[in-house]
Amino acid sequence: MAIATLLLLNIIMFEQLEDQVRNIVIDLCDVLVRHNIQQVHIGALMRLVGVDNEIATQYDEVYMPIDKGFIEFAREYYSTTNHHLVSSSIQ
Repeated sequence: MAIATLLLLNIIMFEQLEDQVRNIVIDLCDVLVRHNIQQVHIGALMRLVGVDNEIATQYDEVYMPIDKGFIEFAREYYSTTNHHLVSSSIQ
């Protein structure tokens, strides 16, 4: 029983961490949008959220466009969560 409880707590903590990282990434992309930056460097973004440099280095040549599809995703995500953006460029 104790092992199952620990496993459940780890799953809950992971889900909360995942939500926190997702919120940070979307907020950072929102800042980029406000400054007319239309793509995000994935390796740099990973470093900002605490990913080890060895892993983030593998993504230094990868860029993600911050396009209408991303903005629609962010609007939908925030309409279903309690998290609110600092600015209103996406909402």
